[in-house]
Amino acid sequence: MTSLKDYEVIEYEGKEYFIKEQAEISHATKIRIGDSILCLEGTIYEADCIDKEGNEYTAYWVANPDVELPEDACRWDKPDYIEKA
Repeated sequence: MTSLKDYEVIEYEGKEYFIKEQAEISHATKIRIGDSILCLEGTIYEADCIDKEGNEYTAYWVANPDVELPEDACRWDKPDYIEKA
């Protein structure tokens, strides 16, 4: 099992996930949310993450266009969407 002590904790829909690297700007500007017709649109950041069992996921954040600094662009502890990798 992976040691999670060096990971940052994020939460999505009541479940904890763990990321080790900072989120980076995604090449995508539109991400479909699961099988729904809903999408994330705009400047999107993404980061690989894992759950407590070691399953791999990708976390996504949509940046607030009214914010100048990247570190203030999103609520980094609360991604807008997480999908299984």
